[in-house]
Amino acid sequence: MAESQQKNTREFVAEILLIILAITVLFINTEFIVIGDGQVRLDMILDLLNEGKITNGKYSIIGPAFSIPLYFLGKIFKFPIWWLGRYNFFLFIIGIFFIYQFLRRRIDNKILYKFLLILITASMFANHVKYNNGELFTAIFVTLGIMLLSYNKGLLAWPLIVLGVVNTPASVVGFSLVTVRYSVKRKRWRYFLAIIVVVAIILAESYLRRGGLFLTGYENDHGVKTFMPFSGSPGFSYPFFFGLLSIIFSFGKGIIFFAPGLLLAPRMMKVKNEELRECYVMWLCFLVGMILVYAKWWAWYGGWFWGPRLFLFASIPASMALAVCLYQRSESLAGKLVTVGILTLSFWVGINGAVFGSGALAIWARKVGKTFEFLCWYVPEFSVLWRPFVVPKYLTFKNIIITSCFTLVYLYLAVPIYYQILLQCRDHVNTFKDKYMPLSSWKY
Repeated sequence: MAESQQKNTREFVAEILLIILAITVLFINTEFIVIGDGQVRLDMILDLLNEGKITNGKYSIIGPAFSIPLYFLGKIFKFPIWWLGRYNFFLFIIGIFFIYQFLRRRIDNKILYKFLLILITASMFANHVKYNNGELFTAIFVTLGIMLLSYNKGLLAWPLIVLGVVNTPASVVGFSLVTVRYSVKRKRWRYFLAIIVVVAIILAESYLRRGGLFLTGYENDHGVKTFMPFSGSPGFSYPFFFGLLSIIFSFGKGIIFFAPGLLLAPRMMKVKNEELRECYVMWLCFLVGMILVYAKWWAWYGGWFWGPRLFLFASIPASMALAVCLYQRSESLAGKLVTVGILTLSFWVGINGAVFGSGALAIWARKVGKTFEFLCWYVPEFSVLWRPFVVPKYLTFKNIIITSCFTLVYLYLAVPIYYQILLQCRDHVNTFKDKYMPLSSWKY
């Protein structure tokens, strides 16, 4: 018993140190960039604080508003842009801290620490922390809110979820599915009021900032007309079936490649912790709702961005399912091979996002413009995940440090499974030899 406790203690210490190491390495060596949508959100805050003006842009001001303390911190140390450019990284770390604080006494710590390690090093978050876009705010707030909700902490949960949903109005369908699930489980009508509150806040922001309840800022928003059959049309003009296929299976944007842990979702249904299982189901409800909405959106791919930008939230249930499978390992050889395969792909997603990003495609994209951008969605050779194998990139010292750190975490999680796989393969080989060898026993 004492020896087992010592082993558990060593594992916990090792995993905490790896979490701290991964966060530190990522912060020191990441090149933080403010471009595209992130630049628009940053300008919204600068206009508000420097000129007292609230812009009428299409993005919600809710998420960026939480970065205001960083602006004033920049007045004291360094400068505001330095802090604001790292807003998503700080938001992510704060989210990690609250997840740890809330779950450390509610689920097995062997699952919790693995979940956090995977989120940091083997998910899409490793790329998203570089930028100032709004998806991370929604992902963190909704994750925390649903987690609290599943453990009956509704007083804190609903405000968090509402803020996350208002920041991304398209997620209101996912929120509605979560609300329906929660209401049906508890047989309470009052929870449906949350949907009304969310819609009211979204409409109020539209009215105050754009002058109309139903003015979203996306009016006549559309892409470039190319020879792709449904290009150039605005709004929810994309065929739902093709959008659904693309969101899930496309090589450059498909969540099946960027959040492969979702394939392990059936294992989560067998988890004995009822609250954790319910939390996972509501996470999936939220994700399904987002997929259903964006499948019709003309820019389902999320624009020129690394991976499925709109579906960062998929990393949450994917990472939890993978963490559970690493802890409760399958008894079968096939199950272990599937787990280690998904683990390997997940870590490649993390390394690729942190080190390569869209850089391997940037020069090519500038040459061809929007006309052939669709190749980056569908063709493996032009997918951000596989492009580095087609056009190798010189790694800087900082890139090597990040890759080495993430590889260390991968080996820590994967080596025990590889060892069990080798043992089972040896047993299978011995069984085969005993049954079919020597060949002299064979008859014509």
